[in-house]
Amino acid sequence: AFEANAARTVVFGPSGSGKSSLLRAIAGLLEPDAGRIQIHGKTAWQRASGNRSGHNVPTEKRRVGLVMQNPSVFPHLTAAGNVAFALKGMEKSAREEKVFRLLQRVEAEPLADRWPRELSGGQLQRVAIARTLAAEPSILLLDEPFAALDAKSRQQLSENVQTWAREHNVPVLT
Repeated sequence: AFEANAARTVVFGPSGSGKSSLLRAIAGLLEPDAGRIQIHGKTAWQRASGNRSGHNVPTEKRRVGLVMQNPSVFPHLTAAGNVAFALKGMEKSAREEKVFRLLQRVEAEPLADRWPRELSGGQLQRVAIARTLAAEPSILLLDEPFAALDAKSRQQLSENVQTWAREHNVPVLT
């Protein structure tokens, strides 16, 4: 059993102990053998041991933001386009303003018009984080997303993301 009630919960353990697997299971990208996953008191996944059927809320309906150590961005979209991808349906000027604010939050606003192939690993990670925040997740899962950054940048970006999480009342599991 694992329960996180704090605004920020940190999972510790040696390499290979299942930290990433835990985050992927909560996000719906990995299916456990048995048990129950609840997000904000609502069951997202449940199955008894040995049972083939159970309850499963699809990944896209869980409102979970997951940022992994290796950033995932769309190569055919600019940095701003990647962030805007999560904002479909929003009026254009409001979307552009939100993209700018989120890129600013992760200290990547000068990268807005650059393509992923033109960005370093740390810059790609900033874009991936901004896109995740744009989707306004109800919980934020961070799997070593600041690893590609130098110590000063890692500290600053971590603080910026935590500030966003507090402002939006979103718990963080890292």
